[in-house]
Amino acid sequence: MEAALYDPEYGYYSSGKHRIGFDGDYFTSPSLSPAFGRTIAKLLPLADDSLKNPHPFHVLELGAGKGATAERILEALKKGKPDIFSRAKYVCIERNRDAVPQGPIEWADDITGMKSLSGVVFSNEFFDALPVHRVVMRPGGLKEIIVTERDGKLGEIEADLSDSQLGDYFGDEGISLAEGQQAEVCLAAKDWINKIATALERGLVVTIDYGYPAKELYAPYRSRGTLLAYHKHKIVEDAYQNVGEQDITAHVDFTALARWGKEVGLETLAFTDQLRFFLNLGIHEVFAQMETEASSYSNYQAEVQAAKALIMPGGMGETFKVLVQYKGLSGEAIKKLKEKIGSKYVLG
Repeated sequence: MEAALYDPEYGYYSSGKHRIGFDGDYFTSPSLSPAFGRTIAKLLPLADDSLKNPHPFHVLELGAGKGATAERILEALKKGKPDIFSRAKYVCIERNRDAVPQGPIEWADDITGMKSLSGVVFSNEFFDALPVHRVVMRPGGLKEIIVTERDGKLGEIEADLSDSQLGDYFGDEGISLAEGQQAEVCLAAKDWINKIATALERGLVVTIDYGYPAKELYAPYRSRGTLLAYHKHKIVEDAYQNVGEQDITAHVDFTALARWGKEVGLETLAFTDQLRFFLNLGIHEVFAQMETEASSYSNYQAEVQAAKALIMPGGMGETFKVLVQYKGLSGEAIKKLKEKIGSKYVLG
């Protein structure tokens, strides 16, 4: 998965081909509507107030792509919150960048070495694209599914676990896989949580992605796990087709993100879905602003229809979950944030 997605020459994300939109393989929330970035921008004044107006106010975006969301957020801050905009230090973390947007945005390949940050670290569809280990439960215990090559074709074999953390993972989660059940474990996500906690001194970590709590993610009916590929807007179950020409993803284990975060000082503030998160932040105000800015009512209707996909029940609004973690905040600040953001699901 690491090679197929990130190989410098042949990797899916590294080749420079257009991947997002009607002519690509999939849509993302930011690609559907600028309302995504504008709504995320409404979280930043809440975080800034909780942190007592730090200077600078850091915003780190993981997996920032070409920087479209960064531009929307900074535009919204410049127009509506100029004081925060003047103190904002926005860093896009993206190792496969092929375009740098205009504006006060810094770019970096990684956050390793960063420290003493005060602000917000957020991501959208970042953790689902990290490489995973695949395992299967056999009568003798857990085995790892290893990629092999035979007669010029990729295939699979089962072998002993390549990392001792895999053997402890499901016990730590309180999960028992059924015999023959396959599952994914993203140890790379743990590495990123550790790096985020090291870099962030005070602030929020906001993770938007598709996934579930562990008990739902590893339920017996998901006998083949959640690893999927996307090619020309179609789901492909065989990850070994079109290698380097299709996206490969696995659903996020939000229980693990919260558990690993707690181990390194990130406490869980809320776990909800994109629908409720955006409604509570005030996406209706973004819709109203779009109406005043639209050149015609028909254009407004088209724009708001696309934006509504972000909060559609049964669609993106409920498929995408939002985990909010915090570090270094006072009790009163935490209380206010919880009241504003809300929480729907229980992690476990």
